[in-house]
Amino acid sequence: MFGCKILFKKGIILRDRLTTRKSDRDKLDIPGVYCILCKNCKNSYIGQTGRAISTRIDEHRRSTRVNSTISSAVKDHALVLNHAIDFDNVTALSYSDSVIDRLLIEAYFIKRRNVFVGNKSSMELLLY
Repeated sequence: MFGCKILFKKGIILRDRLTTRKSDRDKLDIPGVYCILCKNCKNSYIGQTGRAISTRIDEHRRSTRVNSTISSAVKDHALVLNHAIDFDNVTALSYSDSVIDRLLIEAYFIKRRNVFVGNKSSMELLLY
């Protein structure tokens, strides 16, 4: 009537935030929330990054070297318990460029999984 079109857009729901989007790019080359498993027990490490997930995984891998001065829950789990970390089968749990989304999703998964001792959500660290 007035030359305008009306569009309706679906609102954002929690399921949209927790599901992953499909991408032709390597799934570990974009920002998101990830899970690293232990080969010796059922525990895992949940983390988030605004960089490529693969870049952060490489940092975790370097932290587990004997002479490393980097402190991390992954390093502590591997060296204190003498467990092997499965860096070859890291899972991307969700992808997001939004830091708030990543923090919320990371906290959600940490509360629902058996995680390494010292694996705190980034949101929790920001609040305390």
